[in-house]
Amino acid sequence: MRHVFVLKYLVITVFLLVATVGNGQTKVMFPEKISDKARQYIAEYKYILVIYQDGKECIACLHNQLKIWKKYRNHLKKYGVGVVLIFHGWREENIDRALSSHDLEFVHIVDKTGKFRTVNDKIFKLAIDSIFVVDTNKNLVFFDSPIKSEAIWNRFIKHIKNG
Repeated sequence: MRHVFVLKYLVITVFLLVATVGNGQTKVMFPEKISDKARQYIAEYKYILVIYQDGKECIACLHNQLKIWKKYRNHLKKYGVGVVLIFHGWREENIDRALSSHDLEFVHIVDKTGKFRTVNDKIFKLAIDSIFVVDTNKNLVFFDSPIKSEAIWNRFIKHIKNG
């Protein structure tokens, strides 16, 4: 089973490199209508870790994920990485309640129409777990959850330091 995951990861990596080399940089298109707070937050960080939640997960699963991300927030901030949560298919009061109960200063964007995923479809085909990192120019620079394993975290930090 592990071999299948490694093979899938290598295929995705090669595909992304070919797509990026062939088309220049792979750009992420954020929604045009976002709050000034979200726009300022995105502008103040060298990198943005995007976590996309499409509403297929239960609210308890979201709380569990937020607990994990809370542990990493200071590490991410230290390396100039902000976190933006993008929600589609979630009720805003559930989002607000979840974020405030975990005392997270991550910015969130509600994608009511699902357009974010549609315009970034190429990236979602590559990004494992719908988590990826973009730079200040909104170029895709990392397409996996950096906290999935220690090896991925180390590769992510090395990439951010050298970026």
